[in-house]
Amino acid sequence: METIHLTVENQVGALERIITVFTRNRININHLEVVQQQNNLANVEITYHPTHLTKDKLVLQFYRIIEIKHINSNKL
Repeated sequence: METIHLTVENQVGALERIITVFTRNRININHLEVVQQQNNLANVEITYHPTHLTKDKLVLQFYRIIEIKHINSNKL
């Protein structure tokens, strides 16, 4: 399993876009959790099955469609 931690604004819209990125790339999400919310920011933890898409390329796709404040992953 791979894990990515994102800090995003506009939680509801961001969660929809996160799921869209995984769906578009046919990646199965094992666990998605909003860990902490504060001042319109949300810390989101996503655990997913490894895929053909490298984590760097996946993160780039997040940056293109979501205003991300911070990314932390276990293999970057």
